[in-house]
Amino acid sequence: MTNVFQLRPSNNDLATWTANRTELKKSGVPPRGSPINKRFLLPEYWPQVEATQKLLSNLQPDLVIALGGKALWLLTGDDRISLFRGTFFQTRYGTALATFHPAAILREYKMLPIAAMDLKKVRHHLSGTLPPPIKRRLYLNPTEQEIAYVYWEFATHPSWQLGVDIETAPSLAQITTVSFSTPSLGICIPFWDHKAPVGRRNYWPSVADEVNAWEWVRKFAQLPNPKALQNGPYDMQYLMDGPLDIRLAGRYDDTSLMQHTYQPELRKDLGTLGSLYLNEPSWKQMRTSSKEVKADE
Repeated sequence: MTNVFQLRPSNNDLATWTANRTELKKSGVPPRGSPINKRFLLPEYWPQVEATQKLLSNLQPDLVIALGGKALWLLTGDDRISLFRGTFFQTRYGTALATFHPAAILREYKMLPIAAMDLKKVRHHLSGTLPPPIKRRLYLNPTEQEIAYVYWEFATHPSWQLGVDIETAPSLAQITTVSFSTPSLGICIPFWDHKAPVGRRNYWPSVADEVNAWEWVRKFAQLPNPKALQNGPYDMQYLMDGPLDIRLAGRYDDTSLMQHTYQPELRKDLGTLGSLYLNEPSWKQMRTSSKEVKADE
């Protein structure tokens, strides 16, 4: 066990050891390394970081546990603990997992059960009893033929439970994608292309094609398969208020409500649930933009 910095900043405030990019350039010192909370470490403190990096390189550990944002910053250059916490990721020193710093737990004690579950996952990882990540086939930006293929796969297996999720753009007051999936097969039907030039962001080339895509969404929704949603009332009210009045057939479970019933003291957002119950990389790290997020995130 070691610290990122072997000396403690005055008043335990790391801001006293950092400067922004402009200040460093004005002083004739180019910024070095990754920023800490959008500031850069002053040159005189980098030897402490290098000493810790050298220690990790010499140890060649089976697993590195990053306790808190600064330890995570040392490994990844990113100190946003909420994005990485509870999931395994690769670093130059090997596999790592991040969880809360003990001091943070003492300040906010409700973090304790989450950190305990993270360490339980570590135990399973080191003992070889942690299940591997699930292999999946996902159809993104599909053709109509691919939509039809996935639909008939689901239709011929009515016992498969389907995860249902929508993404929305609140600024547009519309659905941008609708997805249906099992643990191993899924499809995302898009309606809005953020990367296209302004004025041509409809994914489907014509009104008729888009109407046809919405009809496929309705067919998926009407499948008798049991369904699972995360904060389902949000998704269902958008589907009912969309271009077609789409209602989900069959029974459905709501992972947000189930978690709140099971452990009401814990967070119930999808990122937390995934980190607690799955062995999967954090999908939040894959997001390239945070401008459009759902209300439950």
